[in-house]
Amino acid sequence: MLLARVRRAAQSFSAKEVTFMVHLFTTISRGGDVRDLRSRPEFVNLYRKVTMMKKRVDSGGYAAKPRKSRKRQ
Repeated sequence: MLLARVRRAAQSFSAKEVTFMVHLFTTISRGGDVRDLRSRPEFVNLYRKVTMMKKRVDSGGYAAKPRKSRKRQ
């Protein structure tokens, strides 16, 4: 179930957004300045998606369902 959610999330990002995230994380990990990245259109789209995901999480839309335990034989 969780894997299906991860797949849906991964499929919701465009190739440009993924490239932007890689660049962003690389810049951060190297101690670079990310202020110039905010002006890129990919940032706006990515920010919008992340805020929508946060709203869904906060409202319980992505709440994990309890797993059924399997009986050992």
